[in-house]
Amino acid sequence: MTDNEDMIIEAFDLTKESDGDIILDKVSFSFERRGVHGILSPKGGGKTALLDIIACASGYDDGELTIDGIRIPHCGADAKRAKEIKSEIGYVRQNSEFYPQMTPVELLTFIGNARGEAPDKLTRQIKEALELVGLESVSKRLICNLELTEQKMLSYAAAIVGNPEILIIDEPKSKLTAQHMDTVKGIVRLFGRKKTVILATEDYGIARELCDDIVIISDGSVLASGSFEALEDKLAAKDGGSGTTLEALYNSLARASAGDKKRVRN
Repeated sequence: MTDNEDMIIEAFDLTKESDGDIILDKVSFSFERRGVHGILSPKGGGKTALLDIIACASGYDDGELTIDGIRIPHCGADAKRAKEIKSEIGYVRQNSEFYPQMTPVELLTFIGNARGEAPDKLTRQIKEALELVGLESVSKRLICNLELTEQKMLSYAAAIVGNPEILIIDEPKSKLTAQHMDTVKGIVRLFGRKKTVILATEDYGIARELCDDIVIISDGSVLASGSFEALEDKLAAKDGGSGTTLEALYNSLARASAGDKKRVRN
């Protein structure tokens, strides 16, 4: 591990096991402050487990993790130092769960207070967040009465209220229409200009469109990392002029991974 202040996240040999299975196997990478950083992985490749660790929502078994200069212990979410950094992280999970009897305004107020935001700033932030995700007209409706897409967009408002330094998104296309996805892309680009976005997806096209650089993982291991341009140049230098693209190579990996899991289920 280094003490490079330009890096907001540094992972070294992160390892996690569950019921005897290796979920993450010595995963190492680093992300600079600001920008949109991608974690590209076939389904079941380990991206969600990795995001949970980065978000201090779960621990890990071995290795080292530093977030914004704070060393996160193996026990993750239960550690005092992890709790210090969690207020600086907004996390959009694939399946977010909220208090169903709250309204969006009540939920965002609760989250903003937990992040220590000043009341006058928080009122403005809640208004802006609801407008940004298109929920201002349902802001006083009970969450349990919102449509699924509205609940999903609420998870984005919940992640950005309180002005966290890091926004983590797991599979941005999940449960969203094309129109909502355009809104999410705008949020990602806007947030990434001044803060740090970590976006995990199975979709190469989404990663290529939105991310400045990527870490590609499969079966819990890092296969490659860097900017798309650098990875494409490396591939071109190695493939002997065959014309294989990074996208084709990843899609082939994703198909093979899906095939392996299908055989295991059968």
